[in-house]
Amino acid sequence: ARTGKQMVIRIPLIPTINDDLQNIRESAKFLQQLPGDVPVEVLPYHSSAQAKYKKLNRSYPGKDIPKVAQNLGQQTVNILSEYGLNARIG
Repeated sequence: ARTGKQMVIRIPLIPTINDDLQNIRESAKFLQQLPGDVPVEVLPYHSSAQAKYKKLNRSYPGKDIPKVAQNLGQQTVNILSEYGLNARIG
């Protein structure tokens, strides 16, 4: 970020890993310190890769990860926006 290069921050929301509101707020505080207007994309976790693993006859490592709460993506965008970040669901 200090070099001035254009970049996009992508935050995958993974239930039980990083989807708690305290973590989202701490991430926002960190990102708020970056110079410039860095866009932030929120990426709610999904299990669409599961079919690919099945075709490859491999077990899907994310099979025990629950689905993202329906409104959590937008709630995360709202929190990031409260910190002045240019956030959207990616």
